[in-house]
Amino acid sequence: MVVISFCAANQWVQCSEYSFYSLTPNTGFELLTYLVEEGWQLLRVRYGCMENGQLTWVYLPVEAFDGQPIQGPLTSLQEEWEDLLR
Repeated sequence: MVVISFCAANQWVQCSEYSFYSLTPNTGFELLTYLVEEGWQLLRVRYGCMENGQLTWVYLPVEAFDGQPIQGPLTSLQEEWEDLLR
């Protein structure tokens, strides 16, 4: 399970913090992509995962979430990593 925390704005809200749990990173990333597609502007995105009982945060580039489907590119990237590790 991962945690995604983000600050976003839309036509009604200037900037508000949101967080949610996701079973997989890809599912969480798809939700962020959907929000952008619906007109939200992401101002900051953090990805958190548990390591040795401690939550570690990584800031993600908001430009990566442009409203276009993200599952295909992530799957391609995963396949490239797996090929390199063989």
